[in-house]
Amino acid sequence: MNVILISHSNLALGMKDTVELIMGKQPNLHAVAAYVDDSVSLISQLDQVYSKFSANSLNVYVTDVEGGSVNTETLTWLKGKTNSYVIAGMSLPLVLGLLTTNVESGTDQEFKELLRNIVEDARMATKFEVVEASADEEDF
Repeated sequence: MNVILISHSNLALGMKDTVELIMGKQPNLHAVAAYVDDSVSLISQLDQVYSKFSANSLNVYVTDVEGGSVNTETLTWLKGKTNSYVIAGMSLPLVLGLLTTNVESGTDQEFKELLRNIVEDARMATKFEVVEASADEEDF
C-alpha cells in the first residue's frame, strides 16, 4: 500500500520526516507540498507521484483538511482511478496507523472498514488535557 501525504505548503514533508524519524525510511510513503512553487501545480505533482505506482497498487491519499483546496483538487484528480482512497485530516497517529497496518488481500469493503478503523483509532488519540498551574507557578 502506498500512502501519499498531501498538504498546503510543507506540512506533508514535515509529517513524512517525522514518521521516518520514528519508523525509519518508508519506501511506500510519499509527500506532496502544494502551492509552495507557483510554477508547479498540485495536479502535476500528483501525476508525478502516481506515475511511480504499478497499475494495481493500493493507494491511500491523506490530505491536510477536509474541504480545503488540496482535498478538493485531489478528489477531482482521483476520479476514474481505481484502488485509491482519500482520508482528510492528516495527523501523526493516522499516518503511523496506516503504515503499521498489515494490508492483506481482501475485498474493497473489507479494506474500507480497515481504513475506517484506522481513522477512528487516530481520532481517539486526540485528547484535550488541562494542565493546572501549581501554587508556585501562580506567583510569577
